[in-house]
Amino acid sequence: MQGRRVFALVLATVVTAAVAAASAQVVQPKQGRIYITVTDNKGSKAAPRDAEAFHVWENGQVRPVVSATAATEPPAIVVIVHGFGRQETLDARKALTAFVDAIRAGAPDTRIALIGDVKDPKLTNITTDAAKLDETARRFATSGTNMVYYEAIVDAAKALGKEVTDRRVIVTLTQSLKHDVDHQMTGLTVAALKKSGASVWTIDVTPEFAHEVSNTHSTGEMDGFLLNAPAYTGGARDAGLGTASLPDKMKRFAELILSQYQVTFSRPEMKGESELRVGVAGVPGEKVLGPSWFVR
Repeated sequence: MQGRRVFALVLATVVTAAVAAASAQVVQPKQGRIYITVTDNKGSKAAPRDAEAFHVWENGQVRPVVSATAATEPPAIVVIVHGFGRQETLDARKALTAFVDAIRAGAPDTRIALIGDVKDPKLTNITTDAAKLDETARRFATSGTNMVYYEAIVDAAKALGKEVTDRRVIVTLTQSLKHDVDHQMTGLTVAALKKSGASVWTIDVTPEFAHEVSNTHSTGEMDGFLLNAPAYTGGARDAGLGTASLPDKMKRFAELILSQYQVTFSRPEMKGESELRVGVAGVPGEKVLGPSWFVR
C-alpha cells in the first residue's frame, strides 16, 4: 500500500511538471512570439543578452517585451539542396552531415528533413531516427533537373506548418548557375512562408569554374528571393565560390540557429499581417536576424 502511495505521488509530480512545461510554451491571446538571432560584426553568434536589451515595434508602435530568453522550443528544420551537379555531391553530403551533427549536439529533440526533389518532406526525430537520418545525409543524392526551387520552398513551408513547434526553419543550398525563373510561384512562395512562420537561411554557391560557364537563365527573380527572403523571415544568407567551404558554412548556420532567442511581446488582439522591427541595444556592429512581418 505504501508503495502505491509513493508511486501515485511520483506520477502526480511528473504529470504536474509536464503540464507546467507545456503551459510555459503557450502564447497568451494578447502576446506575440518570435525567434531571433543576434550576430557580432563577424557574423558569428554574439555574446548573451538580457531581456532588457530587446525592443520590438509593430506597425511603428512600441510593443513591450514580456520575455527574451534563449530558445528552448525544439526546432523543426527542412534542408533543401538544389541545382548541384554530380561533381558537387560529396561536398553537399559533408555539409549535410556537419549540419545534422551540430544540430544534434545542441538540440537533440529537433525534427529535420533533407530533400533534393519536389515532394512532401517527412520530418524525422534527429535522435530517435538518427541512423536513418545519418544514412540519408551520407548517401544524399542532389536534386534532379525536374526540381523547381519555389515549389520545394512551398512544400517545406507546408510540412513545417504541420509541426507542433512554432520554431520553424528552412535551409537551402543552391547553385548560382542554376537559378529558376517562375514568376507564378513567387507570390505563392511568399504566402506559404508567411502562413508557416518559417525563417529562411540560404547559401548560394558559385562553381569554381564559373568564369568558363555562362548562365543561360534569367536569374534576377531567384537572386532577389535569395537576398530578401532571409531578411524578411529572420534567417541569414551566405554565398561563396566552390563547394569546399559548405561544411563550415552549414556548421555556422547550425550554431546561429541554436543561438536563437525566444522573444515574447505584448500586442493588441489583432489578426492578419503586420510589419515588425526588432532591435537589440548594446554593442556596435551587432546584427539582429528577426522577422519583418508577423501574421496571426
